[in-house]
Amino acid sequence: MKVVRKVVMLTDNDPEAIKTAKMASDELAKYGVNSNTIQVGDMFNFQRIFFTARRISRNDGNPEWINITAGPGIAIAALITAFNDSNLIYFKENDPGRGVIVINIKEVIPGFKKITELLPVIDYALKKKSFEFDELASQFKPVSKATLSRRLSLLRRAGFIESIGAGRGRKRKRYFVTDLGEYISATELL
Repeated sequence: MKVVRKVVMLTDNDPEAIKTAKMASDELAKYGVNSNTIQVGDMFNFQRIFFTARRISRNDGNPEWINITAGPGIAIAALITAFNDSNLIYFKENDPGRGVIVINIKEVIPGFKKITELLPVIDYALKKKSFEFDELASQFKPVSKATLSRRLSLLRRAGFIESIGAGRGRKRKRYFVTDLGEYISATELL
């Protein structure tokens, strides 16, 4: 029998969820179990939950078990993929019926394995507030411009950076970090 020494609970910002986590934390304390509640904001935000879980894994190791009581499917997917490189299998109930869904994680989120390599770009953008491609290229020499362009594209698809402007003529394209990019940078995955 395993002894549980620490419990980490992820909640959204719903007052009822926060209240439930507090009650669970108080109950666990009676038995000498440390607990930590982390508010991830939106339980439908895959990236935020994924990177929060990765930070927990880095700091505390992989959990012995994960209990999902009544969470949205996206939260389940993010938690499982954060601790696992294999396929994700979960039960889904929808209007036409029920079924078991198998998702090959490597097809769904191929970029997440590379995101930690790209965090220096996000950190650079946070320091500059916004930047043009040529500024980034001069900062990250000897990385080729083609490689940097692919990295920016991946970060944009993942929702970590956005751009404004056409990139031609007087309207030079400028890049800036999104709220999600700031959050990912703050998780200190490097």
